[in-house]
Amino acid sequence: FTLSLMLAFRTNSAYDRWWEGRKLWGDLTNSSRGFASHINAILEKTDVQNRKIISSHIVCFAYALRFHLKGERTDREIFENELDEHFLLNYRELFSSAQNQPLVIYKSLVEFLHQLNRSGKISIEQIYVVKLELNKFVDVLGACERIQTTPIPFSYAAFLKKFIFFYVMLFPLIYGIHMSYYIIPVTVFILYVLASIELIAEEIEDPFSDSPNDLPTLKFAKGIAMGAKNILS
Repeated sequence: FTLSLMLAFRTNSAYDRWWEGRKLWGDLTNSSRGFASHINAILEKTDVQNRKIISSHIVCFAYALRFHLKGERTDREIFENELDEHFLLNYRELFSSAQNQPLVIYKSLVEFLHQLNRSGKISIEQIYVVKLELNKFVDVLGACERIQTTPIPFSYAAFLKKFIFFYVMLFPLIYGIHMSYYIIPVTVFILYVLASIELIAEEIEDPFSDSPNDLPTLKFAKGIAMGAKNILS
């Protein structure tokens, strides 16, 4: 009973992290679509340049967040396929050397909106309308960083591994006299089941890496980029 309770807590804690990461990327997808839709309604249809700049910021933020959570720098080849040459020059100047690239991109987007306000293309009231969706960008960034930087306590995971080891080692001593040689495959099967549960928890507790069971953050980023460009094009 104690072992089952500990394993259940371990797997539930890991799955909660995985599921929260999935919800956060879903929130970012919805917020980017909502923000792009508001900007699409505010800016003139002929204002192609400013639409491209805002769309490029959204694209950059999604991809930069994906690489940031993996502890890597953004892959420039992706941006070559997503952005025009003019914005790529700005990307190299403003974002490529930043320590926290998504945060710098978010800051640049906020500054650009206020620049549009000063030029008379967006009113201050309209900024407050889009601010609700835009602030979710940085909320998602902070929540994802919290998941990434707060692992399952090592002492708990180490204790559970020791518990499984001693349980499996004691199992044949206790039941061997009743099961004879059948105790060997039964012990191997029990070790396989318990160890697999622990490995599953380890696999999903970090949802932002590139292992097969982790979140497809690259797919999410591509979806956000496609949505922003379609809405603002």
